[in-house]
Amino acid sequence: VQVDAAARIDLAGGWTDTPPISYEHGGAVTNLAVRLDGAKPIGARVQRCASPSLRLVTRAQDTSYSVSDIRCMVLEDLED
Repeated sequence: VQVDAAARIDLAGGWTDTPPISYEHGGAVTNLAVRLDGAKPIGARVQRCASPSLRLVTRAQDTSYSVSDIRCMVLEDLED
């Protein structure tokens, strides 16, 4: 599964539309979605693998890559 999204720029009220603030006070946000060079700059891809692992890959505008492999055997491995 692969997903691409436009970047979101908050102009006013950012995060007031998320719990718990929105439950207690309501929320109003003004934002806009942007593309860079006509492309959606944020993306994620997921695929099944035989062993539990998490691989983080970042790509700069010049299409260079930075790869970090993180082995996650249990959920606690993701904690700070």
